[in-house]
Amino acid sequence: MAIVHDRKENTYKSFNPSSFPSPSEILDFGYPQNSDTGVLKTFILQQGVKSQSKEEQSQITSQVTGQIGWRREGIKYRRNELFLDVLEYVNLLMSPQGQTLSAHVAGKVVMKSYLSGMPECKFGINDKIVMEAKGGSSAKSSGLTVAGGDDVGRSGKPVVVIDDCQFHQCVKLSKFETEHSISFIPPDGEFELMR
Repeated sequence: MAIVHDRKENTYKSFNPSSFPSPSEILDFGYPQNSDTGVLKTFILQQGVKSQSKEEQSQITSQVTGQIGWRREGIKYRRNELFLDVLEYVNLLMSPQGQTLSAHVAGKVVMKSYLSGMPECKFGINDKIVMEAKGGSSAKSSGLTVAGGDDVGRSGKPVVVIDDCQFHQCVKLSKFETEHSISFIPPDGEFELMR
């Protein structure tokens, strides 16, 4: 019986595609739900369906091929704005004598991007890391989540060590590894850049 019902439904769709939504809106599991003609008119299409232009098709193709799938072209704002929030969580364990037994800082960078076009943003995490890394200090000081303050650079000052980091797919990882800067074309709206 279900096969006969499917055939009837497909036959009905092929003969009268513009009015097919009405039975599905009127009946719900065989029970009448909505028979108001004013409401049903909103579900019945009276015009033809416009096909996509070649430009729209090429935009879809570029997103499928992976050129820049997280941001569409042609975005325009009256004011270009970019908000950067750095959220840090500090865990500290101290002895009764006031000595630091363990310390750990974890965090994330959340951005809100309202920029026109396809802008490329670039910023550094910590200039001291770059200076220490260029000066030939240990590879540990040029790594990436803030660890304890025991690490000392060539200058004798404490160095922030960042490790175990994850970036959004928009970040160019090769630039981070070579220049210690975060370079990216941001998605439109709010996203988590780094954690």
